[in-house]
Amino acid sequence: MITVLWEDFLWEKYYPLTLTHAVFELRIGCLNLVERAKHYFPENTILAVVRSELREKLSSEGIKPLSSTDVSEKALFINGRAVPRKEDFAKFTKCEETTLFVSNDTVVAIFALPEDLAKIVEIMNPPPTENSYRQLAERFPKKECNVTITSAIWEIIHINSRQISLDFADIFSDMASLGMIHERAVVFGNVRVGGGSVVSPFAVLDGSEGPVIVGRNVEISPCAVILGPAYIGDGTKIMPHAKIREGTSIGPVCRVGGEVEESIIQGFSNKYHDGFLGHAFVGEWVNLGALTTNSDLKNNYHNIRVSTPFGVFETGFNKVGTFIGDHAKLGIGSLLPSGGTIGVCANFFGGGMAPKALPSFVWGSLDDGFVDYDLEKAIDTARIVMGRRERELTPQLEALLRSVFERTKKDREQFFGI
Repeated sequence: MITVLWEDFLWEKYYPLTLTHAVFELRIGCLNLVERAKHYFPENTILAVVRSELREKLSSEGIKPLSSTDVSEKALFINGRAVPRKEDFAKFTKCEETTLFVSNDTVVAIFALPEDLAKIVEIMNPPPTENSYRQLAERFPKKECNVTITSAIWEIIHINSRQISLDFADIFSDMASLGMIHERAVVFGNVRVGGGSVVSPFAVLDGSEGPVIVGRNVEISPCAVILGPAYIGDGTKIMPHAKIREGTSIGPVCRVGGEVEESIIQGFSNKYHDGFLGHAFVGEWVNLGALTTNSDLKNNYHNIRVSTPFGVFETGFNKVGTFIGDHAKLGIGSLLPSGGTIGVCANFFGGGMAPKALPSFVWGSLDDGFVDYDLEKAIDTARIVMGRRERELTPQLEALLRSVFERTKKDREQFFGI
C-alpha cells in the first residue's frame, strides 16, 4: 500500500509557512502529518499531491509527487489539513471498496483500490478544489468519521495544546526516559526525557496539567521552566530561566529563551534571548533578536484579523499572535502585532512595531524605510545560517527560495505602493 498526502485550495490560509512548506509538513502537537504517516505505516512509500513549486524540494526529501503511473496497489490518501489519531489510521484501511472518509463535511481520507486510482489521480489534480471533492463524493461511497481537521494556520495554534496530550497518549506514553536528570531538577507528572538529553539543576518540568515530552539530545538549562502540555524536539537547547508555557511545540535544533506560550516553532530557529512569543507560528531558520515580543490580544478583546497577500481573514479568536516565514530575521527590540505576518527572508530591524503584513524579501526599518532584499545576499545568508547547523542549502531549496522571490514580487510592489 502507498500513502498519499494531499494539500488543497486552502493552502493560502496557512501563509506564510506554505510559501516553502506543504500544509502536511506543518507541525501540530509533536509531529507533522508526514511523521505521523511514517509512524503508523513505516513500510509504506509516501507520495504527495502538492503544488508544482514544492515538488522538487519534496522529491529531494524522499516524497515524490503522485502520478498516473502509481496505480498498481492500494492507496491511503490523507488530507494534509487532517490530524488523524492512532485509531483513525487503523479505520481508514479496513475497507473492501474505495471509500471516502468525511468529517465535518470535509474529506479527510480516501482508501482507494488500484482500479480506482487513475480516476482519483485525475480528479485530485493539484490543488484539489471544492469541485474536486464533489466529484469524488458523486463517484465513491462515504463513511462519516470524527477526525480533527483545520482550515487555517491560526486554528493549529488553538488545538496544539490538546494535540500534544493526544500525541502523548497515542505515541509517547510508553517512551522510556533515558536522559540524564540532575538530582536538583524538579520533574513531576507525565514527563518523558529522551536519550542523550540533559535536565540541569533547578530546571522545572511540570507535567501535572499535561505531558512534557523532551526529545533526544536536548539541553534544558538551569532554572528553565517547562509547563505541559509541551513538546521539545531533538537537539534543541532551552536557555537558562526560559519559561516554556503550556501548548508550546518546539521542533528540532532550536535555541529558545524568554517566554513562549501556546506557540509552534517549526524547527532550526533561534529565540535565544528574553522576549515573548504567544499564539504564534514560527518557521524554520528564523532568528528573533533580543526582546522581540509579539502581541496576541487586542486592547478591546475583540477577535483578531490576520493580514496576508491573499486577503484579510477573520480568525474567530481573540488570541492570535504573529506568523513568521522561513529565514526571516528580526532585530533586537522588534514588536510584532497580533494577527501579523512576516514573509520568507524578510528582515526587520531598528525596533518598534513591525508592519502588520511584511512581505517576503523586504529589508528595512521604521526609521530608514524598506527596500527589496537583494536576492543573492539572501541566498548567501541562508547558506551560512544552515551551515552553522551542519545543514546544506540544497539546489532544490535554493531554487525554491528563488521561486518565492519571483512569486512575491507583486506583494512587495503593493507594500511599497508601486
